This record gives sequence, C-alpha cells and structure tokens, in this order.
Amino acid sequence: MSIAFMALFSMVVRDRIAERFGDGMLWPLVFAGVASVGYWYWSELQGQGDLRAYAVIQFLPMLLMALMLIICVGKEMSTPWLWGTLGTYALSKVAEHFDIAICDTTGIASGHTIKHVLASLAALWAVFAVLRLRR
Repeated sequence: MSIAFMALFSMVVRDRIAERFGDGMLWPLVFAGVASVGYWYWSELQGQGDLRAYAVIQFLPMLLMALMLIICVGKEMSTPWLWGTLGTYALSKVAEHFDIAICDTTGIASGHTIKHVLASLAALWAVFAVLRLRR
C-alpha cells in the first residue's frame, strides 16, 4: 500500500502544484515507501519494531493531500473522488487501530480484514479520480 499511496501523492502534487515537480517526486517517494517498510522489517529483526518511518509515510501524505485539496485548484483529477479516497483510507486506518475490538464485536471480521476492504475501496475511488484525466 505504501507504493500505491506514494504514487497517488505524486499524482496529486502533479495535478495541484506542478507537473514536473510531481513527476520528479514519483520514484523518490516510491523508494521512501519501500525503504520505510524495509526499515520496519529490519527493526523487527533487531527486536525493536520501529514504525516511525512507516507512520510518516502513511500519515504525512494524507495530511498534505488534504491541505492541497483545500487550498489548490486541481487541473484534471476529480476532487470529490480524491476526498473519498482520503476519507476511506482514513477509515481503513481506524479499523486497523481497533482490530481486536472490531473482531470481538462482530465475531466475524477483524479490523485488519476491514482495513484491507476499505483500502481497496480507497484505491477504487483513486481510479475514479484519475479516470477524469482521460476525458
């Protein structure tokens, strides 16, 4: 999900800030997303489980995208679908946080399972935002 989210962030920067800047950020952001997961894995092997880099990669772009949607006019991507993407992804993070409570309450699905369903739905909304580019 880090790779997809970094690509989406780059696309929003491209649409809202500057095309060349957004294009130039794509691969460094994707590398940062992969590196954050790699660092998390390495820190787990060391017995620490340091999630700070991963948390920055997951949450800072969400905040910056929301800010861009509020203050910058988009050229091509659909703003309502991007808000849907951010909102649904935020809900997926809430479901992940309340994993055990959701499992205990529903008796069927865990928060982790619901997180994946919501994250997939957020990806669909992102596709709809991009489809506006094609028109």
